[in-house]
Amino acid sequence: MLKVIFKGFLYNKTIMWVLTVTAIIFNLLFGWAMDSWVPPLFLTLLFGGIICFVLGIFFSIKEMSNRKKYEKYQEIFNDINLISASGDLPYYLGADENEYLKLLTFQSLIPIENWEKKKPYLERYFNARILKICNTKDNNNIVNVYIVKKELPEMVEWDDDNILIEDYLSLGIDFTDIVYIDLNKYPHTFIAGETGAGKSVLIKCLIYQCLIKGYDVRLIDFKRGVSFAIFDKFVEIYSDYEKVIIVLENLVNETNDRLDFLRENKVENIKEYNQLSNRHMNRIIVFIDELAELIRTGDKEANKRIIGALETISRLSRAVGIHLFLGMQRVDSTIVNGQIKNNVSLRICGRFADPEPSRILLGNNLATDLPNVKGRMILKDGESKEFQAFYITTSTMNLALITSRKKEQKEDIQIKEETEPIPKPNKTKESKKLDFNFDDIL
Repeated sequence: MLKVIFKGFLYNKTIMWVLTVTAIIFNLLFGWAMDSWVPPLFLTLLFGGIICFVLGIFFSIKEMSNRKKYEKYQEIFNDINLISASGDLPYYLGADENEYLKLLTFQSLIPIENWEKKKPYLERYFNARILKICNTKDNNNIVNVYIVKKELPEMVEWDDDNILIEDYLSLGIDFTDIVYIDLNKYPHTFIAGETGAGKSVLIKCLIYQCLIKGYDVRLIDFKRGVSFAIFDKFVEIYSDYEKVIIVLENLVNETNDRLDFLRENKVENIKEYNQLSNRHMNRIIVFIDELAELIRTGDKEANKRIIGALETISRLSRAVGIHLFLGMQRVDSTIVNGQIKNNVSLRICGRFADPEPSRILLGNNLATDLPNVKGRMILKDGESKEFQAFYITTSTMNLALITSRKKEQKEDIQIKEETEPIPKPNKTKESKKLDFNFDDIL
């Protein structure tokens, strides 16, 4: 019994110290009031003993449960020969779980590569899919095994509550939370997936969020805008090479002008400028659906100008709020050159039956392991995570965009009446067809 009470005392030292301090105060007050220390001291010891006894029983039951789990996992690791060079088996430390995942934590000197090799055997023993096996960030001797309790839903309908603060764009949900893009951290993104993977729906959802947030959107689609007809009331859809070249080269000029503007104002990026200034510099988001059609023009001069503009934008526009979203149906090393690939660090990939596109884009075969579910994708932002993209309907977007546009028009009229226009920076190059100046900085 004393052993159980002692365990209870050690189980949560914070609680016991609080009880101890409370007991001292209790004794001082009531002992002084009753002119005797015996009753309050007795009651304090009795109360403290009961608390310690209850905690001790709880701790003993937990310890017994952990011991059984430890022995179970030891047996599994021994059966599949997951043993360190020194002959030690992984030591079970504990577990945690949410609606979708169960996390098992082990102390182990066995390299992650060896754990990965044994992954099929572990899945058989656990009778469940293992999402990933990895070390903790600050300790390579701690191994986390994420076991799927419940698969992600095959459809997650969009709700405007998923619109995040200004610099973030929502993608969908993974096994723990909402998945999003931070435009300050990842200015450019590849989005790839074969037919039926849900790439176009995801791009629509991103365009919708950008328009609702008031970003300046450029949409380039050589399928004549068929997939994005919902947006033709709100943005111009470019499907002609000559116009696209003008758009991209004007964006290069805009990038250089904005860099000069930020330097003159002694700030490092658009986020810092918008935080310090009462004038707002708007982000420009460029969506290119089916990059291959844009790159593979028969005109060598046009191809050179397009690739040159994309290289410059992807390299220089990080700080100035000009972002590229490059959609591809088929990932091919001949489509994207090394410079663009290196500058576009965020990758989103739908399912591919062929492992080659997955290896080119993600550096692994994870896209081939995805279930055949529309909208199920991999996001690679250092580590790879599986998520289910939001599904958004045309009617939802149309109603919200029309409402938002009417509200913006009213606000624009009020702003024009109350404020003076923002001075424009000097422009070195301008197009007669498209004027990319600073009129959009509100």
